[in-house]
Amino acid sequence: MPSATFNHLALEKRTRIRRALLQEFSNYSLEQAQVARIVKNAGIARGAFYKYFDSLTSAYVWLLNDVMNKLNIHYYSIDQHKADEFVMRVTELNQEVQGSEYRDLLVHHYQTNAGVLRESFMTNHRCNDLDHLTSKEWAVMILCHEAFRELLLKETADDDIVQRLRQSLFAILGR
Repeated sequence: MPSATFNHLALEKRTRIRRALLQEFSNYSLEQAQVARIVKNAGIARGAFYKYFDSLTSAYVWLLNDVMNKLNIHYYSIDQHKADEFVMRVTELNQEVQGSEYRDLLVHHYQTNAGVLRESFMTNHRCNDLDHLTSKEWAVMILCHEAFRELLLKETADDDIVQRLRQSLFAILGR
């Protein structure tokens, strides 16, 4: 997560750094990413980068959380939503991401970074309190997440993924 110093930077400078992080992580996996390219693209000193972030990983996790907030990705209560509403949100999210500046970042995340970061991300993520979820809530969350990943990476036809998600959610939620 970023330091207090980063949070107090002028908006223009924070935006420049965020843009450089997005460019780097959209083009390179976390293992291939380089602080040197980020600082060059952001127009900051290498020391400043480490003043703002503990590591490349913490910068990545911050950016990913920021993108998730901007895309409004969060847990939806199963008590208030029906299966079709979850399906609609997943398909809308996929459509939004496909044409956005975040697509390549999320593709890299699912293809390589998610496995590398699993423990670190879940520890630092804003949803680190997932232990309180019921079995149904957890199943719905996992199914929606996996369907979104498949839609993004196009492992099967969109209609097949959406239909499988809908059938699974109806089996779990019964509505």
